[in-house]
Amino acid sequence: GEALAYILTAFLQFMDHGILPWKEFSDDFIRKIIGYVLRSTPAEAMILQRSLAILECAILSSEDLYKAISAQITVEEITVHFKSPVPEVQLNAVALINALWLRSTKVRAREIGETLQFKYIRAVMLNYVIRGRRQISSEMAHQLHVLQVLMMNLNEDRMYTKINPSDTAILEKLYELSQIAFGRDNDSDFASPNPGGNARTLARKGRGVSDRAQAEFKKLGFSNLTNPLMDFTKRPPGVLALDCIVYFALNYPDSFTRLVLENSCRQDNYVCPFARTSIDMTKLLCKMLKIGELPSETGTDYYPMLFTQESPLEELFCICIQLLNKTWREMRAMDEDYDKVIDVVREQITLALSEKPDTMDRFRAILHELDYHQIIKILQDRRASMLETNTDLEPFCELREGKRPEVLDLVRKHRLNALVEGTIFNKVTTRRSKDKFWYCRLAPNHKCLHWGDVPDSAKPPLPVEMLPEMLPVSDIKGLAVGKECPHIMKEGKGKKESLAPLAFSVLYDP
Repeated sequence: GEALAYILTAFLQFMDHGILPWKEFSDDFIRKIIGYVLRSTPAEAMILQRSLAILECAILSSEDLYKAISAQITVEEITVHFKSPVPEVQLNAVALINALWLRSTKVRAREIGETLQFKYIRAVMLNYVIRGRRQISSEMAHQLHVLQVLMMNLNEDRMYTKINPSDTAILEKLYELSQIAFGRDNDSDFASPNPGGNARTLARKGRGVSDRAQAEFKKLGFSNLTNPLMDFTKRPPGVLALDCIVYFALNYPDSFTRLVLENSCRQDNYVCPFARTSIDMTKLLCKMLKIGELPSETGTDYYPMLFTQESPLEELFCICIQLLNKTWREMRAMDEDYDKVIDVVREQITLALSEKPDTMDRFRAILHELDYHQIIKILQDRRASMLETNTDLEPFCELREGKRPEVLDLVRKHRLNALVEGTIFNKVTTRRSKDKFWYCRLAPNHKCLHWGDVPDSAKPPLPVEMLPEMLPVSDIKGLAVGKECPHIMKEGKGKKESLAPLAFSVLYDP
């Protein structure tokens, strides 16, 4: 056994020099190497490891050898070696599966993916490879990165598949979403003003979409209410976005219903459009997980939690779409804040993924801690750190000093313009006064302050001729702010604390 292990080692090193092409080797040789993989004992770990490595190199080097090897050994037989106590054997087993996957057709690739999604195989990979007692080596991290990219790329076809807006079978999925969200038992009069028949039948007859259906599609956040499928014509994410929404609704109906109904109760300007955000969230996840890209030759990024689920992308979507709605609520966002919300959510997901959570529950917990206010603090700290790092550099110092006079002059002009425009204040008197206002402004020549009572309908700036009181700027002795203001000093402690932050007084001799 030891002699054979050294022979296989020498053979690998010999082939690495490219002296002989791989296609020169016979089927008998390949069958013998495969036999070592299928029948090796734990005591023959070196033979097994070298045999796995030889098969990997042969597959990547020759199309004919790939066909011969893939016909004689299955992915399921290779996964048996995930349990090996020898790290090199585990590494080469994962590498061999990746080689088979990279060489395979789309149909064969999907079969490999489905095999690896078997619950017991996922359990073996998690317990023996990813969560084993040994630290993951850089080589294994690269192979797991490759495996993850290949696994995620099973979604590529759906990501680039454009929905047919006239497909009644897909349209019926949308009616099913409405049924789940709004609790209808049947849809006999839902798809059309004319009752009779289900959604598919009515759509086929071309009777259109009823007012009730359009109202519910609007609550679901669709833009095109007469045919919501038009919202999914953008590629990416194509039909994948609809699949993620349907998965969320069917597997987490309570969360789906709560999210939709919560938005239904908001004012129009504050609604978080579920369909639109779902489409953009799917596209964002596809980009972050590099769906549609080839594995990096040097990449080592992988996320253990993605190996814990049968449908990892869909599960990730279910968590992230709820995060987006939560962040929208925390930001008190409106329609015009849409892009800002997406940017914040992208940052939240990026930070959570950087922690490499080993389960979806842990990922969800990290996101819960990274609320909007925490993200703002992190971004501010990051910006301050960058400023500390960069502002002491000579080019920055020269630029800052060169711009200082211009900036100070701009600030001065802006403040003077604000004083000239003036401000309306609530009138403070010893007695309670409601809806009483006064207005103060600086004269256009900057020489006098003018003020007087004004109605609540007044809009600044008001002409100085309407303001009876006047104070020359030259008579002003000083400016008091906060608790130093005379009128604040007279107030009680509680009221003083609430009024002081915004209080100011102009001091002059009467």
